[in-house]
Amino acid sequence: MSTVAARHGDADASSHRWSERLFSAVPLASAFVWLCLLYGWQAWSLRSPWLFADELDYTQLARSIADTGHPGRRGESESFATLYAYLTAPAWLFDRTETAYQAAKLIGVVTMTSALFPAYALARMLVSRGPALFAAIASAAIPAFAYSSLLLTETLAYPYAAMCFFLIVKALTSRGTRWLVLATAACLLAPLVRGQLALLPAVFAGSAALLAWSGEWGRARRAGWSWIEWTAAAAVAGVAALFASELIGRFWGQWEAATQHPRSMLDHAVWAAGALVIGLGVLPLLAAVAGAWRPGGSPAHRPFVAVLATAALGFCLYTAGKAAFLATFFESRVEERNLIYLSPLLFVAAAVWLEQGKTRLVPLGLAVAGAALLIVVTPYELDPSALYADAPSLSILSYANQYFDWDDGAVQTALLVVLGVSTALILGVAAIRERRTALIGIAALVLAWNVTAEMAASDASDAFADKLATEVPQPFDWVDRATGGEATVYLGQGILNANAIHLLEFWNRSITRVWTRDDTAPGPGPTETPRLAAPDGTLSPDTGARYVLADIGIEPQGTEVAEAGRWKLYRLDGPLALQRDVTGLYSDGWIGSDATYSQYSTQGGRLGIASVRTSRLGSCGLDPGARVRISIGPLALDASGNPTFARVREVQRHRLRSCTSPIFLLFSPPPPFHVRVHIEPTFVPAEEDPRETDRRELGAQVSFGFVPATGSPGARPGPRERRPPRTRPAGGTP
Repeated sequence: MSTVAARHGDADASSHRWSERLFSAVPLASAFVWLCLLYGWQAWSLRSPWLFADELDYTQLARSIADTGHPGRRGESESFATLYAYLTAPAWLFDRTETAYQAAKLIGVVTMTSALFPAYALARMLVSRGPALFAAIASAAIPAFAYSSLLLTETLAYPYAAMCFFLIVKALTSRGTRWLVLATAACLLAPLVRGQLALLPAVFAGSAALLAWSGEWGRARRAGWSWIEWTAAAAVAGVAALFASELIGRFWGQWEAATQHPRSMLDHAVWAAGALVIGLGVLPLLAAVAGAWRPGGSPAHRPFVAVLATAALGFCLYTAGKAAFLATFFESRVEERNLIYLSPLLFVAAAVWLEQGKTRLVPLGLAVAGAALLIVVTPYELDPSALYADAPSLSILSYANQYFDWDDGAVQTALLVVLGVSTALILGVAAIRERRTALIGIAALVLAWNVTAEMAASDASDAFADKLATEVPQPFDWVDRATGGEATVYLGQGILNANAIHLLEFWNRSITRVWTRDDTAPGPGPTETPRLAAPDGTLSPDTGARYVLADIGIEPQGTEVAEAGRWKLYRLDGPLALQRDVTGLYSDGWIGSDATYSQYSTQGGRLGIASVRTSRLGSCGLDPGARVRISIGPLALDASGNPTFARVREVQRHRLRSCTSPIFLLFSPPPPFHVRVHIEPTFVPAEEDPRETDRRELGAQVSFGFVPATGSPGARPGPRERRPPRTRPAGGTP
């Protein structure tokens, strides 16, 4: 009877433990569900992707995996890039692009929000359930969760990094074989999620080394060292750092280029850290320093601090290198995007402070000084009209600019006040005996700040997506509808802003290739610049596609089946060949000093009248006028396959005045024929008007046309057709 009773007692105890665990999991699961609902609603509200070319790149890879089983871009196979593409590939099994897009966003929302589980597990190694729940929720409520609605690797990389941090701390704490194997495997696989996570194996190794150095083993080895031995150790460490930098530069060219600009690296690392601290609400940094500096009762405290220190150093160095490289070869940006992975570690450290409610003045003073420096030197990028893509935390400052009309000075003052209040709260909590209510209030304030900042970033993301969506016709998938999904090639030129092309390609899966006549085709993926194979307009290579989506200035030989915005969709009658095309024309209709118009064929080989409109209406009052020379003659191909003159048949010269838009008419030779426009001097709008941002050298807005002669093929224009003057007023029809 006693044995049976004991068994029943063990079963009851086991059942009680499982019930207790299940009950304790309810708050965490509830937080996960509510956050998923919030981010799911934000994702559903997001009208279209906008962070190009990243979102299009990962979409191409995922679509290819869904269609063929292996990654690819624009119909060509690619090597492995990221596990994120495999994660979202099932979404692209839906036929409708809109449905697939919503499914891919939902996958990202659920995946990124799952970061609260490893964050909670890590926090529970150091603190009780309440502070651990705070750390978990805060880790899943940072401003960077605006990325959860976007098709980005961050949606998988963020929770994966949090999981790796937990496994590393667990392995260094328990030193068990199972945990060491799990942590090692997870860190080695991390680069497959996102290249930046190649830092995690180094974080693991560095944390272990730091733990050994600062532990009993290290102290015993250093005991009795003379100044010579300390100097030698410092020299060895310096040489090792230089060797590591050189080795990294061999495998990562951006690092080698960035290290040539150490001041830029420092500036950009500080800016990114400042944006992160602002987005988290300032107080978590102070609390994290207080919690990390004060030893806790958990055996995981020292391993956790080692991981926090090593990860902070590694991710800051990576951010410094990448941002400095971009500043050198592209533009200077605040790259908080690469530091967001530190957030779970900072919140867990803050949870340690919440558990204890005590702090030391020296580390707190250092943290306050550091936070003040970050607040003062970080650019705020106050633009309420768009999300600052690489620093979503700054969106809360743009909110202040939008609703309270705060400039940089007012924002800085407000942030310094927040810093002062945060310092007072931390000191005040340490001075009172009944801290529970105060600590709960502080945790609630931090969560409220983070959720507000995230919603500000999400609103800015929505606004920019809506603005970008106006650049393409509605419905977004009009090309797919017109072609029935058959392969289509985009053919354009003079692409200044690739966003519209990216949107067309994203929403229309039938667009399988992106080609341009002037080598301005945007990535991601392979591009092509077809050349003329013959004066009749035949292009090489052939697309093999049945449809061509032609941009402004391009008209292939075929039947027009649809038109939307500046694009026309043609069904080809045979191999890819041009009816006419224009070179030197930007997508907004402007040219520089030169542009050409080539007519490769006409109906029945008819002659006719070529028209050239040159307009300065778009720069009325900015320019002093210019001289225009227009030449026409039979077309030939030069040695490079570019259209040129076989001979010049006629030249017209005119004066183009500001605020005018004359049309010039020229009798054409038999096709193919060639027209060239030369305008001088050009002007730079930004130099004529400080309010302008366009720094192109512009000649005029130019358009071309051709009117075939009536009568039999080959007939010259009749007497009435010869009468039009060489110039006509703006708005006239040649």
